[in-house]
Amino acid sequence: MTHITFSLYLVAILLGPHRWLEGARIPFEQIMAIVALLSLLLFRNKDDERNPAFSTHAMFLALMFLWMVISLFVNDVSNTQLRNPGLYDASYKMFIAYLLAALSIKGVKELTTVLSVFVLICLLTAINGILVHNYDIHLIPGTYVGWLDRINWIKQYDDANTYAMLLIMAVQPLLLVSLIEKRVIHRAFYIFALLTLVYGVFLTESRGALIGLLAGASVLMLNKYSKKTGLIMALVIGLFVWSQVPDRMQEINTEDSSAASRVTFWTAGLNLFYDNLLVGVGYRQFAEHVGMDAHNTLVSAFTEFGIIGYVLWVITIYICAKLLLRARFLDKSNPEHLVVINQSYAILASSVSMLTACFFISAFYDLFIIWMGLCVAWYGVASKMGVEFGPVFTGRDFFKVLILSAGLVFLVRVAVSVA
Repeated sequence: MTHITFSLYLVAILLGPHRWLEGARIPFEQIMAIVALLSLLLFRNKDDERNPAFSTHAMFLALMFLWMVISLFVNDVSNTQLRNPGLYDASYKMFIAYLLAALSIKGVKELTTVLSVFVLICLLTAINGILVHNYDIHLIPGTYVGWLDRINWIKQYDDANTYAMLLIMAVQPLLLVSLIEKRVIHRAFYIFALLTLVYGVFLTESRGALIGLLAGASVLMLNKYSKKTGLIMALVIGLFVWSQVPDRMQEINTEDSSAASRVTFWTAGLNLFYDNLLVGVGYRQFAEHVGMDAHNTLVSAFTEFGIIGYVLWVITIYICAKLLLRARFLDKSNPEHLVVINQSYAILASSVSMLTACFFISAFYDLFIIWMGLCVAWYGVASKMGVEFGPVFTGRDFFKVLILSAGLVFLVRVAVSVA
């Protein structure tokens, strides 16, 4: 029951049906959040509290709380008049999104259902976008064709790049089921849905999303098959996809105005980071200082949160990746374990797609929070398989996070210097 209410909450925040009618003021998101939270309380199982993933929930909530406190403090201190009151609204939404994603999924079937709903939502918007772009037919309100004939979506995904990132996260689960499905009719349907999503990505003409799509597909192939077979399949898919994309998506060079502006924004972000090293300039304040989004979530993170918030952000990503990589401890010869392993492959590949695209796109943090909740939910499911995984985060992990955090900033510095 709880995973169904969470699925409806996903419909509310991703499809935004309450925004389809102009002037409509139905608080659909808030209503579904309350219903989903009530279902968590009503269907709470005390056995879940003994699951190893429960302590991970507590760790993430503590990290999120600390991150929010820092962001709120900086946002208030750095602005004599608070220009971004949306932070207070975003704070509770992020906590709710994480709680619902992480705690509403109790088992393999529930996780499969939630992933399926997410893919179906993205597929519906892609179909709608294709019809609007090619035939001016609107199945549902929300899609529009914007700058350079690129399809966009309503609400927080009203930028073609951000919308494309949402689509590529749904591509990887569909790619996986297309590979493992044995029934011909079912496989044909999955392949058709997969090609529809990829075509939707093409119509956004987002180069960052295309790179993310290929990166995620490559990771999926290398995990699912042997290194040699996976590498060959990833190369074939990459060459095919690249050969079919629009000209704009193939033109990745610093002479292009979009690419040149990114270099400018990243340089400005680095300078802001150096000037506000400890706590940054405040949540969603990059555009206030530079005049435009960073077009790089990494740059947004260290500029807006400073060293403290940025390291906390990298810790959450590191832990999620570590949790998903624990699938290697499961037994592939066990059918039940194999389903859980495949789920980890799908979520991991989606994660790689999202994080790779984030180097070229300023993503919204709520998408990170939902993804983080799904990673921990998977860990909760995997922990019921009777396998001992060991500690989630240690002192050595913290040292690795510090190196990773510094390395990512250095990578941006190198990218700017080379460009």
